[in-house]
Order: sequence, then structure tokens, then C-alpha cells
Amino acid sequence: MTFTSCLAAIVVGSGIEISPDVWERKEVVSLHVMGFLSDGGLLVSETEGETEEELWDAVFEEAKAKCCGSIKKEDDEEEEEEKGDAMEVEIERQVKKEEEETLDQKMKEVVKSEVKKDVKWREDIR
Repeated sequence: MTFTSCLAAIVVGSGIEISPDVWERKEVVSLHVMGFLSDGGLLVSETEGETEEELWDAVFEEAKAKCCGSIKKEDDEEEEEEKGDAMEVEIERQVKKEEEETLDQKMKEVVKSEVKKDVKWREDIR
């Protein structure tokens, strides 16, 4: 499982900018760091500044599109036909799902821990 992230900003006068440059960062309403899993799931989201829910949703969609592009998932029916044995396919799917959930949870815990360490300095100076 891999992950990717990006910096997004809501900039006065130009809307949502992905990977804003230094000049755009001076005019931001809010900054957002978002990390995504390879399957498109949200791994971590940090926001600085005030943002309405619908604007956050728009930033999320733009960041996801930039980081993940279009994610294609395999059709379960085709997979079953290729394997031939529906019971075997179901067992493999359950094992894979459990492994991915465990890995996703571990990855989320590690990234959240690192983000907390990285932003601790902000809390210390307040």
C-alpha cells in the first residue's frame, strides 16, 4: 500500500490552488495538507485557517483528483469467472480485505503520529 499527499490552498480571488507558490500562499484564506491511500481513501487531513464545509469538500475533491487521478477497481464478477471457484475467491477476498484494513490502520496511526510531532512546535509557541 502506498500513499501520496499534496498541499492545497483557498486563495483570495483565484479559488482552489494545488501546490500554491510562495506568492499565492501570502493571500490564502486556508491551507490544507491531505494524504491519500493508493485506493483513494483519505489518510490524513490538516487544515489551517477557516473553511466552510462545502469549500473543504471542494478542496478534498481537487486534492484527491490531483493525488489519485482516476482509480480503477477490478470487477468482482470477472475475478470470480477467472478463478472459477466462487468459494475460493470469497476466502481470498476476505483475507486480502483484512490485511489491507490492518495495513491501512497502521499507516494511519504512523502518519497521524508524525503529523502530531511535526506540528507540536506550533502548540509550544502559543
